[in-house]
Amino acid sequence: MKKNFWLGILIFISVAFASYRMTLWYIPHNLMQYTYKRWSPSNKWFHAGRETGARSWVPMGNPDFIISRCAYDLSSGPLLLKGMVPADTYWSLTMYQDNSTNFFIVNDTGRSGRPYQFVLTEKDRSMESLKNHSQDQIVYSPTRRGYLVVR
Repeated sequence: MKKNFWLGILIFISVAFASYRMTLWYIPHNLMQYTYKRWSPSNKWFHAGRETGARSWVPMGNPDFIISRCAYDLSSGPLLLKGMVPADTYWSLTMYQDNSTNFFIVNDTGRSGRPYQFVLTEKDRSMESLKNHSQDQIVYSPTRRGYLVVR
């Protein structure tokens, strides 16, 4: 009787641990696969209009924001991101890796009304292709694919 009890506890703990680990891996990776399909083609920006209360791709989106998004794929090389930070309003650029974890964020603090330029590249990319950019402009992605969001 005691042996069956401990065997049951061991099986329960094993199944719980396996389920927990699968959930931590499965949900973010499937979410990203769905995102890549929905936001294809890669390395192309999509711009949403103002939130109107109708169904959108941003859950409970703020109507004061205009949001742009891009699924990136660095297999062809680094990606140059440049533009102008709008003056007197909130702005942010957030980068997510392929498991939906953000690895870089920059906002309008100290940049309002000024241009920005970043080069997004893989960690193991040769520095030769990045020699024309300063170190503070280079952002290393932990994964080859991911997505970008500008608010």
